[in-house]
Amino acid sequence: MKKTIFSVIMLAIVGVCTITTLSACSDDDDNKKDNGDGITINGVDQVEYFRQFLGAFTKNDILGTPFRMKAIDKLTPTVYSYFVEDEKEAETLFLTWIPQEARKAVVRNGNTIVYTPRDAQGAKQGTITFRAALPSETATFAVVEFKDVSKIKGIDKIKFQPESANPDNMEFGGVPQHLTLEEVKSGNWFWGKVQKGDFFDYPYGTRLYYSAALPKLITGKELIEKMGDKFWYSNYAFESFCIMTSLDTKFNDHVCDNINPGDHKIIIEAGKYFGGDEIMIKTAEIYINKTYKDIMISECDPPVDEAFESLDESEQYWVCQGYIVDYKSGMSY
Repeated sequence: MKKTIFSVIMLAIVGVCTITTLSACSDDDDNKKDNGDGITINGVDQVEYFRQFLGAFTKNDILGTPFRMKAIDKLTPTVYSYFVEDEKEAETLFLTWIPQEARKAVVRNGNTIVYTPRDAQGAKQGTITFRAALPSETATFAVVEFKDVSKIKGIDKIKFQPESANPDNMEFGGVPQHLTLEEVKSGNWFWGKVQKGDFFDYPYGTRLYYSAALPKLITGKELIEKMGDKFWYSNYAFESFCIMTSLDTKFNDHVCDNINPGDHKIIIEAGKYFGGDEIMIKTAEIYINKTYKDIMISECDPPVDEAFESLDESEQYWVCQGYIVDYKSGMSY
């Protein structure tokens, strides 16, 4: 299995634990003040949103083991590295960690983005700055710095770096099958055939190709049967989903128009972990505001420090579908 890291979403992603929000955005003027000091979103704690997308903190505000980041220098334990292809990808990722409504109020100055998050009541929560790396910051594309952000404990800086800077060449899971770009475009994916009208693709620069489909509603029993003896199903499909909702308005609207999450959880990862026989899953709740076409995903349940839960055969789940293809290798991950 190729040892490499592909970043996203959601975020959401991404195996990524994503964002926390409890209610839809409001159109009240008081909630949409764009004056360079951030914007209030009714019911949304924006720092909580940001940090849950990082997947680094438990519900008890404890810094756990970030899924996509690593402190590679023991002399600077509060400086974390996040491995990406280039500065463009770094900026895209940074913006996905900010609620869509709040992105309207970020302040841009060249390659620098200043974000002033607010809590649900409108109080400022410090500043988060994305900037291009300085000449002295070797092997680094861009840097995220936190100022007076009390909820981000234990992380002072995030450096977006190339994979070559990763001393361990880490890998976070694999996929049940590696598909070529042609196979991905055909829609013959792990959870079953996907019709062309139900999935979208996005060529990202010269290296990565994202493809994501509408989440598939499936019972735990069906999922077990489809997975068979596969040891691990990675979160790359979920990352593709998060990236696509951020970059492709048509995909975002398509999801909002066709998915009714209800009480069903969305699966971030599924597999037989650590040599066990039982299929375990990592899940999150998905919320869709159909009026404003906003997609928001709750923090992982169980929390990060408890990571995985048992799969319930009788329950129905939304399962993300998608692949990230590396043009250089011609294979998906």
